[in-house]
Amino acid sequence: MENVITEKTEVTASRIKDKPQPAACNPRFYRIGHLVRTKNGEGLLGGISGPTVWRWIKQGAFPKPVSLGPNTTAFDARAVDAWINSKISGNATS
Repeated sequence: MENVITEKTEVTASRIKDKPQPAACNPRFYRIGHLVRTKNGEGLLGGISGPTVWRWIKQGAFPKPVSLGPNTTAFDARAVDAWINSKISGNATS
């Protein structure tokens, strides 16, 4: 039985090698759960809550999310990182 599992793994690995891969995940995205405070701890934005982020978006003070599918939105990581850096450096224009 081990041989069967090993063979399947080898076939799967060779299939993955042959398939074209995305270009290093650029651009990359953050989902809202990565950004905001959750039950498990703080997100990338510290203790900021989800409703606060959505309010900032409505006010034009935070980068808008992009739609990745009918039920999936995410934030461009480069835009969020730039926003965070502007807040840190004190050069925020929002």
